[in-house]
Amino acid sequence: MNYLWVGPSTSCPTGYARETKLFTPRIRDSGRGVVIGAYVGMTGGAVVNTDGITELPRYQDQLLHDVLPAYVAYTQSDAVITVVEPSVLNGNIYGKFPWIVRAGVNAEPIPASWHLEKAAAIWSCTRWGQRQLRTAGFESTYVPLAVDTKVFCPVNRLEAQEHLGQMAGYSVDDRFVVLTVAANHSNPSIKNFAGLFEAVARVAAELPETTLVVVSDPDNPQGVNLRQLAQMFGIADRVVFPPLIGLALGIPDSFLNLLYNAADVFTLISLTESFGLPALEAQAAGTPVILTGGGALAELCFSGHLVECDPLPGWLWAHGSQWKLPRVDSIVRRLRYAASQRNLIGPRDHAREGALSLDVNVVFDRYMLPALEAFEQR
Repeated sequence: MNYLWVGPSTSCPTGYARETKLFTPRIRDSGRGVVIGAYVGMTGGAVVNTDGITELPRYQDQLLHDVLPAYVAYTQSDAVITVVEPSVLNGNIYGKFPWIVRAGVNAEPIPASWHLEKAAAIWSCTRWGQRQLRTAGFESTYVPLAVDTKVFCPVNRLEAQEHLGQMAGYSVDDRFVVLTVAANHSNPSIKNFAGLFEAVARVAAELPETTLVVVSDPDNPQGVNLRQLAQMFGIADRVVFPPLIGLALGIPDSFLNLLYNAADVFTLISLTESFGLPALEAQAAGTPVILTGGGALAELCFSGHLVECDPLPGWLWAHGSQWKLPRVDSIVRRLRYAASQRNLIGPRDHAREGALSLDVNVVFDRYMLPALEAFEQR
């Protein structure tokens, strides 16, 4: 069978782009045809990427609603796989074709606007998402996101800390390094930067050697002014952002792996996540995590701690669904504990061991390939 994979271009520095780059070559190598319909990262013409797979650009509509019928015909695709939040897709258009929804569920309950009844098959990225889908009346197949554990892996931590020190402008060898990797593209922030910055400020008052590394665009006008936020909490001199050239061109995976290795703990305390790929990458590199203790993130904690949360009232969000608000006091306690354990090897080994269960080859062979075969036998 031939598949049109609707996802970001493999040249994009995003988690879904990494998934596109990881899985499309494996689909092809399994004897199937695959072409990428790139809803972000490409305009102007088709290209063949470094894996030898054709990528088609969007036209006027960013999510390919206008060119989807033409692309399906042009590529002679038998089915469409979408790698994007279902909430932004028009099911009346995608549902005209055999449609596999790779559903990153990030809300409880699932909004009716998702039009999942139009899908021929639903792949859930998490077990938690599967439960939300089932509650809404939809059966799904568990096909998690994955990590390339050969790319994200433990390396010499002293060398990794040296690279981070060059980015920070000072040595981090004896510092307590907290790392987060999170897109800054909403205000109020789904990534809960305010909660993290407040918690770090409180910990830094006790541990002056604390440094927070934030791999995000601090000046994105669509997001939160992270520099101002750091100043407000009195930690501007403790927060390190990537250089502008890294934000503009995308931080290479090899350098991101160094940052994961240099960190003592990785944090992702979002209000909601459909998966939380950086948390998996960090643990593949051997770094323990502090994650939101609710929703999809809770099942990604192989080594580390979950943060206690309170429910956010449904009326705060347009779709009426509930998210989780991590308690700052809980974040502070988890950070204190991580600081006390930062020189131990065991937690880093456990992180790596857990992440290996979601290595891309394991996920493709154990989950995605059987899901494709089941779909093709329908």
